[in-house]
Amino acid sequence: MVNGQVNEMTIPSEILGQEVPILVYMPDTYMPMQTYQLLVASDGADYFRYGRLGKVVQHLMDAEEIEDTIVVGIPYEDKYIRREYYHPYGEHQEKYVRFVGEELIPFLEEHFSLEDDRDARALIGDSLAATVSLTILQRYPELFSKAGLHSPLVNEIVMDIAKSLDPMLETTIYHVIGTEETNVQTTSDGMKDFLQPNRELNKVLEKTATYYFYDEFEGNHTWKYWQQDMERAICKLFQMSL
Repeated sequence: MVNGQVNEMTIPSEILGQEVPILVYMPDTYMPMQTYQLLVASDGADYFRYGRLGKVVQHLMDAEEIEDTIVVGIPYEDKYIRREYYHPYGEHQEKYVRFVGEELIPFLEEHFSLEDDRDARALIGDSLAATVSLTILQRYPELFSKAGLHSPLVNEIVMDIAKSLDPMLETTIYHVIGTEETNVQTTSDGMKDFLQPNRELNKVLEKTATYYFYDEFEGNHTWKYWQQDMERAICKLFQMSL
């Protein structure tokens, strides 16, 4: 493993029935005797490639805006498998959620020096990856307290998940949507309006999340706009609850 770079690893997954590739960014000053925050990104390759997530996190650590953090990205094989893993109606979404909570986290705890504190662990995702990140947050509140949502797909299942966040456990949610996301091409559901459902989700999360940030940016459902938001997203995720 090389510090300050994105490293490739694989995890044997009984739940998914395959070897799962992951991408790991360790701070350039990583030392095993120190403990680190954790950020887990679904759509992981996209977050590193288009979102420049490793560079953003390293910059924020160097500027002492956030504590030292290990970033783990989970890439997807293709857009069809992505839907099956991430979509609320996806055939394998339940398995993917369990993989993160029951196999990925124990693997990372075994191989890296992580803080044993849910408040030091966050999820992040865009579009369907944001949807599944919120799902994992709700399913495993003992493991994660934070989720960053870039333009999530929202349906009735997602609304129910937002309503069911445990009020006894603090949660931090960062949530943005573009004002031009009214006609988004999806993999299996044709053109969808993302803006209005996210506005409805905002109304729920304002009540159920402990710390919550919501914003509407001028732009559409692309990395051109999510990348510009990355630094603020990471700062808010790890600073709002302080």
